[in-house]
Amino acid sequence: MAATKGGFGPIIEKHKNLSENECRIICNNALQCFESDSEININLVNYLRQINLLVKFSKEDQSLPEGLLHELVKVITGSNLAAQGQEKLSLIHHAVMVLSSSILQQVYPGDTSAKFTPNVEPRSENIAALLAVVFAQGRNQGNLAKLVSQMVRWVSTVGFDYQVQCCALHYLVHTASFYRDLLVEDQVFVVSSQLSDWLSKASIEQMPNPLSKQKKSKPELVVEIDGGDCDEFFTILSLSSYYSPDQLMNIHTFSALRTWLQVTFMNDFKAMEQEAKSLAEKAERTESLEQSSKTVKKFSKRAKQALLDKACEYCLRVIDQSSRRPTKSQDSDLIHACATEAILILDLLCILDPTLIKKLFPAIKTFHSQMMEGVLNYPRAVLAALQFFINYSQNVVFNPQAAMEAFFDNIISSQFMEPFFAFDVISFLSNNLEKLCYKTLILEQFFPNLLKILAWNPRTYLADFLEILPAMTSQTTAIEMFHTLLDLPCTTAALELHKRADLMIANANLVDLKPDWAKSVELMKKPENKPWFNFVLRVKGGQGDTINKLEVLHSLLASLTSHPRVLYTAEAVLVLLRIYFDTVIESADYDLMIHLVPIIIERTSLIYNIPGYAQEVHKILAEELLAIFKEHPALIVDLQRELLECFSTPKNMEQREHVFIQLVWMVGEYTSTQHDNRCNSEIINKYYETLEALFYESAMTLQASEQQMQISSVELLATMMSCLAKLASRSQNLIPRVILCLTKVSQQMGKSSNIGQEEKAILASRATEYVNLLKFPDIAGVILSPPKDISSSHLHKDIHSSSVLLMRAAVHLIE
Repeated sequence: MAATKGGFGPIIEKHKNLSENECRIICNNALQCFESDSEININLVNYLRQINLLVKFSKEDQSLPEGLLHELVKVITGSNLAAQGQEKLSLIHHAVMVLSSSILQQVYPGDTSAKFTPNVEPRSENIAALLAVVFAQGRNQGNLAKLVSQMVRWVSTVGFDYQVQCCALHYLVHTASFYRDLLVEDQVFVVSSQLSDWLSKASIEQMPNPLSKQKKSKPELVVEIDGGDCDEFFTILSLSSYYSPDQLMNIHTFSALRTWLQVTFMNDFKAMEQEAKSLAEKAERTESLEQSSKTVKKFSKRAKQALLDKACEYCLRVIDQSSRRPTKSQDSDLIHACATEAILILDLLCILDPTLIKKLFPAIKTFHSQMMEGVLNYPRAVLAALQFFINYSQNVVFNPQAAMEAFFDNIISSQFMEPFFAFDVISFLSNNLEKLCYKTLILEQFFPNLLKILAWNPRTYLADFLEILPAMTSQTTAIEMFHTLLDLPCTTAALELHKRADLMIANANLVDLKPDWAKSVELMKKPENKPWFNFVLRVKGGQGDTINKLEVLHSLLASLTSHPRVLYTAEAVLVLLRIYFDTVIESADYDLMIHLVPIIIERTSLIYNIPGYAQEVHKILAEELLAIFKEHPALIVDLQRELLECFSTPKNMEQREHVFIQLVWMVGEYTSTQHDNRCNSEIINKYYETLEALFYESAMTLQASEQQMQISSVELLATMMSCLAKLASRSQNLIPRVILCLTKVSQQMGKSSNIGQEEKAILASRATEYVNLLKFPDIAGVILSPPKDISSSHLHKDIHSSSVLLMRAAVHLIE
C-alpha cells in the first residue's frame, strides 16, 4: 500500500488536474507520432499512457480529437498493422494496441460512439482488444448484438484459430452474463455442444516443441499430476511440456464452464420452473401447460444433456486426479483450485439434474475424508464439499454435523489468516446463515474461532459480521459474546504476536532488528502467561465467560495498543456492540438480563487501554443500560444488592462518569411502584441512604480537588440531586433530609474556589428548584413521578380556556 500511495498517487493527482491546454498538447503529440512515416516507437507508448490516465482520472469528461480516435480505431482493428505488413506484433506494437483499447473503452460509449462500427475480422492479433471495446459500448450503442452470431460461428468452426475461439468464448460467457436475451436457444445449444467436445475430445499426446526442428518418431503422452502416464482423457490437471490448441481450449472450457452453466442453463431452468408453476395454478390453461412441458423436455434434450454428462464425467476425473500426490510442490495450488472448482460445478449439476446426487455424493464424501485425514491439504475444497453436504445431505440421509465441526474447529484455526480462504468462509456463512443458525449449533459453538477472521481483517469483513453476529448470539452465548466483543482488540493483538513469533522463527535476523518484537514474543511464550493467550485465542465457546485478572492480559498486550490493526478492530467493536445489544434487548429473556447487567457494570472498569477506546465503550454501555432498564424496570428491585454495592464506593465512578450518570438516573426514574409493586419504602430508603452518602462524598471530593470541575462531574451531581428528590417524592419522610442535603451542598459549592461560575449557577439553580418543589409534597409527587401513560394518554389542550389563564396567573405570582 505504501508503494502504491507513494508511487502512483502523485501521478494520478497530476492527471486529475491537467489543464485543457496540456491535454490538447499530449493528444497532438500522440497524433503526430501516428502520422509520421517512421515505425511506431516508445514515445507513442508514453503519450498513450498519459492519455489513458487522463481519460480515467480526469475530473471532467475529456473529448479526444477525431483524428486521434480514428488512429486508435485503426490500431485495434488491425488496419495499420496490415499496412505495415507485419505478421507478428512487436512488444511496442502490442503495448500500443492494449493502450488504444483501454482508451477507447473509457471514451465509448459517448457522443462519438455511433461512428465506431468496425467490421470485426477474426485476427488473433487484435481480436481481444477489439472485442473489449465493443463489449464496453454495451448492447444499445455497440455492435454486440451483431457479433453474437459471429462469435458463435467462430467457436463452433472446427480447426479455427484457437486464440480467436478463446476470446470469442470469453465474450460469449460475458454476453450471457449481462445480456442473456441476446443468445437464442439454438446458439446456446451450439456453444454447449462445442464445449462438450472440447471437454472430452482433447488429445492426450504432448505437442512437439515448436522451436525444435527434430521430429520424434513416437509422440509422448501427457502425464498425470503424480508423474504417471495419462491413461484416460485429458483434463486441466494433465501436464505437458507443450500444449496443443485443443488441449488449451479444454483448459479454457473448464475455466468458463461453471459461469456458462449458471447464466444459461441455471437461469433458464429457474425461469421455466417458475413458468410451469404459474401455469399449474391455472387449470384452464392445460394446453399451455403441456406446451411448457414440451419446451422443458426440448431444452433438456438440446441444451442440458449436450453438456451435463461430459461436465460431470470431467469433474469426477479432476477430483480423482486431485487425490494424487504432485511431483512438484508448486502444483499443489493448481490442484487445490481445480478441485474446488470441480466440486462447485458438481454442486451446480445436481441442481440442474437431481438424479446425479446419488451418483456424485460418494465421490465427494470420499474426497472429503481424504482431506480431513490429512492426506490432502486443500481447505477451500473442504469448504466446497461442506456446501455440497449441506445442500444434498437430506437426499441421501447423511448428517454433516461431524464434518462441519471438524472444519470450524481445526481448519479455520489454521487457515483464517489466508485472504482467499477467509473470503470463502464469510461467503459460506452469509449464504447458509439461516440453516446454520436454526438447524445446527455451529455458530454458537465456534463463534470465538469465527471472530478471529474479523480480528485479523477488521476493515474487510465488518459489514458481513453485522449480519452474522445476531446468529451467533443466543441465550447461552450472550454473556460470553459480550466479553469476547470487548476483548476482540486483545484477540487481534495476540494474533499479531503469534504472527511475529512465526516471522522471527523464519528469519532469525528479526531478533536483532526488532528488539521490541522479541521482548513481547518472549513474554507471550512464558509458561505463566500462556493461559491468558490460550483463552483469548480459544476455538470454542462455553469455556468460561472471561478470565480472572483480565488486567494481566491487558498489561502483556500493552505494547500493541497503538497497532493499526488493533485500532481498526476497536473501531469495529463499537459498531458490533450496538448490533449485539439490539439483538439481546429484542430477544433475550428477563433471567439473562439479571445476569448481564452486573457484568456490564463490572466490565466498564476492565477495558483494554487503547487510546479513546474505553471512553467510547462507556458511552455505548451507558446508552444500552438505559435501554435495558427501560425494557425491564423491575431490574431496579432484583439487582438492588449489586447496584447498592456499586454506589457504595466513590472510586467506582473514576473514569466511568457516563455509566454512573445513567445508573443514578435509572434509580431515580424506576424505583417506583408505578414500575414494580415491590418498590416499597424500605427499598426506596436503602437507595436513598447509599446515594445520599455518595452525594456528600462526591461533593466534598470535588471541592477539595485542585483541578477544574469537568462537565461530566457537574452532570453527575445534578443527576444525583434529581434522583434524591424523586426518591423523596415517593417516600415523604425523606423530604426534610433531601431539603437539608441539597441546601447544604449547594451552599458549600457556592463557596468553592475550583468550581467555575457557570457550574455554580447550574448546581445552585437545580438545588433551589428541587427544594422549592419538595415544600409542596403533593405537587412534587405529580411532577417528579408522573404517571407512566402521561405521554400516551388523551389530553385536551385549549389555550383559551379559563383554567389555563388561571394557571398562568398562578405561575406569575409564584415567580
